[in-house]
Amino acid sequence: MPGLFDGEDFKDVQFMTADEKRRVLGAWKRFIRSDFSRGKFTKALYNHLIMHCSFIAHYNIDGFCATYFTTPEGIGRFINQFDEQLGCKSAELGMNYWYVDPDYADLNKAMVDAIKPHLSRIREMCGKEAKERDIEHAKKLMKKSGITKLEVD
Repeated sequence: MPGLFDGEDFKDVQFMTADEKRRVLGAWKRFIRSDFSRGKFTKALYNHLIMHCSFIAHYNIDGFCATYFTTPEGIGRFINQFDEQLGCKSAELGMNYWYVDPDYADLNKAMVDAIKPHLSRIREMCGKEAKERDIEHAKKLMKKSGITKLEVD
């Protein structure tokens, strides 16, 4: 069924053609499927996020990636913005006007639709990574403190 999910209904606007919107949506889908691989994060996707999705630049593309894609907490904060169940509120500004902007709502809603089937998998992945990191940190602290066995009261 054609529609927002595949970019069929995208419209040209002053700063972005329908074809550019389709390319950004394609990049978005590849980036999600790669579990946020830096190699799949395109300049066009970055530009759309900072110019039309209420994200700030974080100095440059690498600073943006360091903020959102290097920790489970950063990824969680990022994906929450694209979760309709959470109101699609900006991770940085707390508003959802990016989602309803008349010029970019077609693309932004398609991005929300595209990530929807991946949200639970991504959250599970982030939870597992955070737990593994926390366990390793606890082990290092125990070793540093000379604790060989943990006694729980």
